[in-house]
Amino acid sequence: MIPPKQTFSQPHTPFALPLCAALITTLALSMRIHVPQWQNVNNLFLSAFNMLPQNFNAYNVTWTLLALLLTFTYKKIWERASQYHFFRPWLALLSMFFGVLQTVGLSMNSLDSMDFLLANKYQHFIAVICIIGYAFLFYSVSLFLFWLFDSAKQPASISPQKSIPSAKYSGLWPTLFILLCWAPWLVVYYPGSAVFDGLRSVLEFIGVRPLTDHHPILTTWLIGGLFSLGRRLGNDNLGIFLYVLFQSVLSAMIYGQIVKASYRRTHSTALSAGILIYFSFISYFGGYSQAFVKDPIFSGIFALFALTTSTLLRQGPVSPKDLTAYLTVSLLACLLRHNGIYAVFPTLICISSLIFRKSRQKKTFLLFLTVPILYFVFQTYNFKILGLTPGSSAEALSIPLQQIARYTRDHPSDITEDERATLDKVLPLDKLPQIYDPNLSDPVKSSLRNNATSENKINCVKVWLRMFLRHPRNHFEAFFANSYGYYAFTPPIKVKKPEIHAYQAEAWLQWGKLSVKYHFPQFLRTAMMNYHTLTKKLPVVNLFLKLATYTWGITLICCYFLASRRYRDLIAALPLLLMVLTCIASPVNGHPRYFLPVLAAFPILFTLAASSKYDGRTHTLTE
Repeated sequence: MIPPKQTFSQPHTPFALPLCAALITTLALSMRIHVPQWQNVNNLFLSAFNMLPQNFNAYNVTWTLLALLLTFTYKKIWERASQYHFFRPWLALLSMFFGVLQTVGLSMNSLDSMDFLLANKYQHFIAVICIIGYAFLFYSVSLFLFWLFDSAKQPASISPQKSIPSAKYSGLWPTLFILLCWAPWLVVYYPGSAVFDGLRSVLEFIGVRPLTDHHPILTTWLIGGLFSLGRRLGNDNLGIFLYVLFQSVLSAMIYGQIVKASYRRTHSTALSAGILIYFSFISYFGGYSQAFVKDPIFSGIFALFALTTSTLLRQGPVSPKDLTAYLTVSLLACLLRHNGIYAVFPTLICISSLIFRKSRQKKTFLLFLTVPILYFVFQTYNFKILGLTPGSSAEALSIPLQQIARYTRDHPSDITEDERATLDKVLPLDKLPQIYDPNLSDPVKSSLRNNATSENKINCVKVWLRMFLRHPRNHFEAFFANSYGYYAFTPPIKVKKPEIHAYQAEAWLQWGKLSVKYHFPQFLRTAMMNYHTLTKKLPVVNLFLKLATYTWGITLICCYFLASRRYRDLIAALPLLLMVLTCIASPVNGHPRYFLPVLAAFPILFTLAASSKYDGRTHTLTE
């Protein structure tokens, strides 16, 4: 943190520089994502000039006011953050990378292609304007965020009795407040939304369907067990509600602990209140509290894993009891959703390596290995003893399958007869162009032939590689089309899956002969969905419902930790970073259900960045 009496010279920034940057940013923000028809004019410059009015859209006085506001904002931020001169080159590169992904995302959202960037030389010019404009915006926001973290007030000496609640304080009041704010969702949607994934676990548990590893068996036991208990005590509605109530209370308790931890680390009532409001009123949390599905519980456990990881890294040696609790939470995060291992295992490896390097405690190092060992023992038991059917191999192949499907749609004439025969052994080649959905890989995944052999799949991969060499742009477009919602700020994505799972899967209810019905009338549920829609349209508030906000927030905080040499906090950020990557590779573009664990754990990371003091040292960018 910057010492109070120390001052940094703030060189005067020429007014023309922020003015030009603000004008370019305004043009980028107001740009129409459109590919004009090429003008048949011999002069290239004149042709491009004639097409500019079709893309430039900043004619309204609002855009003029925005340009002036950005000018003064850029000037103030660049002068205030002048002490970060050593970090600016790296930040400029990251800002350009953001500009590229943002422009690509807008192009894919509007045109389902990268034509806005690549159609012709004029589009190259227009795309460069957008990239630079968004880069200026990202660069300035990043500098402001770094300055905000560095200027956070960290009292040098605070009486624990006065500044920190007593040991009896357990986050009870935040928990109750969160549950109170979720109550409209829980009441209006009583007994809960029996969606497809939750009902699949129930049907497997009660024997209507064979047990599979499509969903982790632990979630099947949990969902099916609570449903069966409620069924015995009353009816199917009570079974649904028991699970919904359990997941809501558990999640609220964990989020209450996060609110408590934020106050302990920063002594900031405003920040703690902000996090409490975040968990209480952001509709993704309340909306999913009533959903009969595994994701809310996993999100809470993942957030608890991130919280305990940061605590372990900050306070150093812990008691055997605390370490056992931490490893238990780690194991649960692996067993409640399949992609949990991709975030937990690398984090445990980093922590155990750090402990071994610092203290040479071989017993502690070996203790961390118990989580992956127990996980693989449990999975072996499931497959060998319980006889679970493994999940489809297509679950991990969303990206290449989408790329193949897009190729059959856009370049069918380039596929040779031999390649067609090879692909048709794995996928129904004639149907792929019709079932391909750029934002959703489920239709293509479900078409994977069950009788395809390992040799067939290997040969299919070879064809996939040849496709890439012939038309690399196709593979990039298929990847961006299925993932841009996680890292680009775009208009709403036209995906067939609802953002909040608030429906009854009638076909599956009939299959299992289950009687589950909403208790309250439809107009109340419509009102709750309208609340969600309203929050997405409110300025500033809607940023908290944009998944890209968290992706780039995590990226910037990681850069801040790296630049300020806070390597332990950087390890604490690793689970969130890895979870974002698994979402990018997920089957649905920009879906909050997959991203819910990141949303739940993000306040922990933000709190770490805002609390610069730990282990008796202060780590900021200006040390």
